[in-house]
Amino acid sequence: MGNVFWDVRNGRTWSATDLATQKATLTKQLEVQDEARQREKRAIRAKARQMYEEEKALQAQHEQASASKKRQQQVLKTQQKQQASMQKKIDALRQRRQLLKEQEVLRTTGIDWRAPMDASKTNVLLQFVDDEIAKRKELAAAHTRHLAIVAA
Repeated sequence: MGNVFWDVRNGRTWSATDLATQKATLTKQLEVQDEARQREKRAIRAKARQMYEEEKALQAQHEQASASKKRQQQVLKTQQKQQASMQKKIDALRQRRQLLKEQEVLRTTGIDWRAPMDASKTNVLLQFVDDEIAKRKELAAAHTRHLAIVAA
């Protein structure tokens, strides 16, 4: 019959074959549990890897968006500076044209329109208007004479 082993826990005796069978059963159970644990670990690792990749992609997207936003702000700032510079140039050009126009008026009429009006300027203005009216009448008379000559 072979060796007999006494199990103190439940007062039962075990033969060597019973122990070998029990050992094989327990070994199979442990292998199944180990395999299940390994599958669970692989699933957890796969899930963690997936979450890491998603987080990495999201972070890259945020970095790209912030970089794009910074670039856009920089372009907008540059455009605003250029517009301000262009506006200054346009204003300076307008002032220059206005000044040239006033100088032309001063040169042709002898009247400084920017200066406050006083009696002497009023007299000069009236004299200028009278002179212009006389010139126009003379031109109209010359035109009428020319038409009379052409018609005859």
